[in-house]
This record gives sequence, structure tokens and C-alpha cells, in this order.
Amino acid sequence: MKFFERRHVFPHDWETCTSAWWAKYPNPDQPHVKRINTVYRNIDKENQVLRVRRIFALDYQIPELVQKLLPKMQGYAMEDTTVDLKNKKLTAVGHNCSFSKICRSREVITYEQDPDDPSKTIYTQRMSYSISGLGTVFGRRLEKAATDFSAKKAQAGEAVMSKRIDSLAATDWR
Repeated sequence: MKFFERRHVFPHDWETCTSAWWAKYPNPDQPHVKRINTVYRNIDKENQVLRVRRIFALDYQIPELVQKLLPKMQGYAMEDTTVDLKNKKLTAVGHNCSFSKICRSREVITYEQDPDDPSKTIYTQRMSYSISGLGTVFGRRLEKAATDFSAKKAQAGEAVMSKRIDSLAATDWR
């Protein structure tokens, strides 16, 4: 299993960042996300917690090493999101549903209000990949390729979020 992590501080408050996060897709910079369906929603009024499950229809972007073996891959991923308004923390946990017997990916992202500066938001992302059934050496190479590929994609995702956040912050959205 291979991991990669990143952390970024957005120079905007938590409400703006998380509102922009909900509007992240669709966008022209990440055309692999074709459709998102919300399949579950729950609001815990007492604890001020929102729980949402979404299904993503995707054109999987795969490392070049794998593209030689497989054609363009389409599939689904699931994401469970918890928004804790009291603690100003959004957590989303996603994983692939398609091809999961061979390749298992898991992503955990958080947006939290900076405890030292409420005008900023701390974003963290952790990705893991596990390949099975393809042999140890080849599996590890694919895990590394997937991790490296995701690190590059994460930069693009962060740029998209920065654009969405800046766009929202420039309006009187509240």
C-alpha cells in the first residue's frame, strides 16, 4: 500500500472554502468527473452535523503504465461527507467502487478552520492505493505510479479550489 499526503492553508474563512468545495464539480479543469448524484442526506440539528453520501461517475484518469494495458476506464466512486458546523470541520472520505478487486483507492480530505487564525482554512488530503492480484513487484510499481499520478492531480484540484474560493469570495454570497 502506498500513501501520499498534502496540506495547504487557504487564505479564506472556513465557510467560504467549504461552500466553494460543494461547487467544485463540474469544472473544465477536471473533466474526468462526469456526474455526481447525492444518494443520502441527514441533518442532525441538535449536534449541527450534516452527513451526505454521493456517487461519482468518472472517466478514470490512469497512469501511463496502466493505459498501455487497459483502454479508457469508466467507473464509479463513493464519497461520505460529514460537516460539523460547531467545530467548523468538513471531512470527506472517498473510495473507488469500480475495479476495487484489483485496485483500491481511498481519499480522506478535511477542511478545518485554522485555530490560530479564523480567517484561514487548513486543507489536508491523504490518498492511499493498494493493488492486488498482479504480483508483488508489478503491484508495487502500479501503486507508486498511482500515488505519483495522484500527487500531480492534487495540484490541479487545489488550483480549481483556489479559483472557486476566490470567485465566491469576490461576491457578496452570504
